[in-house]
Amino acid sequence: MNTFFRLLLLVLVGFVSIATSPVVFAQDDEVRDEPTLEALEPDAAFAESLPADEYARATVLEILDQGELDIGDGRTQPYQLLKVRLTSGPEAGQEIELDHGSIFSIRPEQILKPGDQFVIVKSYKIDGSSYYAFIDRYRINQLVWFGIIFLALVVLIIRWRGLASFLGLAVSILVLALYEIPKLAAGASPLPTTLVAASLIVLEKLYIAHGYSRQQSIAVGSTIATLLVAVSLALWFVAVAHLSGSGTEDAFNLQFGQNGSVDLRGILLSGILIGVIGVLDDVTTGQVAVVDQLRHANPDLSPLELFKRASQVGREHIISLVNTLALAYAGVSLPLFLMFAKNPQPLWISLNGELFAEEIVRTLVGSIALVLAVPI
Repeated sequence: MNTFFRLLLLVLVGFVSIATSPVVFAQDDEVRDEPTLEALEPDAAFAESLPADEYARATVLEILDQGELDIGDGRTQPYQLLKVRLTSGPEAGQEIELDHGSIFSIRPEQILKPGDQFVIVKSYKIDGSSYYAFIDRYRINQLVWFGIIFLALVVLIIRWRGLASFLGLAVSILVLALYEIPKLAAGASPLPTTLVAASLIVLEKLYIAHGYSRQQSIAVGSTIATLLVAVSLALWFVAVAHLSGSGTEDAFNLQFGQNGSVDLRGILLSGILIGVIGVLDDVTTGQVAVVDQLRHANPDLSPLELFKRASQVGREHIISLVNTLALAYAGVSLPLFLMFAKNPQPLWISLNGELFAEEIVRTLVGSIALVLAVPI
C-alpha cells in the first residue's frame, strides 16, 4: 500500500512538472501571414462602434402571410410574415412583425406556427437603424426535461450512486466553466491549464462518483499515469504532423478576438486531452474492479495469473471502447465526411488536409491511451 502511494506521489510530481513547464513547439518552415482586423473590413472599426446585438425569446402570435419565394434556377425557399411577441429582454411584451425567410433563407423545418417559441436577435445597421431576425427555435425547456428523464433512470437503476455520478459530472463541468475556459479566454497557456483542469476532474470524478477507497486510489493513479502518456503522444503526433490547430473555421476565427492571437495548437492539444479524460476513467475503474473481483474470487491466483486473466477482460473492453471512440468522432464529423464526398479533389488531398488530419490524430491518441490503460 505504501509503495503504491509513493508511486502515485511520483506520478503527481511528474504531472505537475509537465503542467508548469513551458511547452515549445517546433515551428513550420512556412510562416503563415495572419490577417489583421484592418485587412478584413474597411468599415470594421466603424462597425464596432454600433450597439451590440440584443437577444431575446419570442412567441409566434399569428401567421400574416406565407408561401414560396423563387430564388432562380427553378429553386424555391419558404418564407413567412409573422406577428410575434417578445417574451424576454428589455422589450418584453412588445409585439412586432417579423420577416422570416425572405431576407435570410430558412429551411422547411424552420417554418413556425402559432405558439412556437424561438430566439430572436435585434441587430443594428450602419445607418443606426435596427432590424429583427430569427436565430433558432427555443428548446432549453425540452433539454431540461431530457436531462430529468436521464437522471430519473440512472437513480432508478443504480440508486444513490447515480446521484453521486451526477454530482461528479456537475463538478467536472464547473471545473471547465469556472477554471479552464476563463483561463484560456484570458490568454493562459492552453496545455498547462488543461493539465491542471484534467487532474482536478480525475480526482473529483472518481472519488465523488465511486467513493474514497484503496481501489479508487489505484484507479486515480492509473488514470493520471495514462494521461501523462497521452500528453506525450499528443505532443509528438501534433508536432510530427505539423498541425497548427486551425483546421476548423471556428478555431481559425478565435485568432481575431479582443485578446489577439490564440495558441490554436495548444487549444487542439487541450481538446484532445479533455476527450481522453472523458473515456479513460471508464477503462481504469472497470479494470481495477475486475482485478479486485478476481482476487476475491480466487485468492490463490498468482500475480502473473491474475494479470493474465484481468488482461483478457481488458482486451474485450478495449475492443468495444476503441470502436465506440472512433464512431463517436465519426458521428460528430459526419457533415465533414459528406463535404469530402462531394469534393472534386482526390481522396488523398482530403485526407492530407489539416481538418481531417486533426480528427485522425484525436482518435489515435485517445485509442492508444485506452489500450495502454489496461496494462497500466
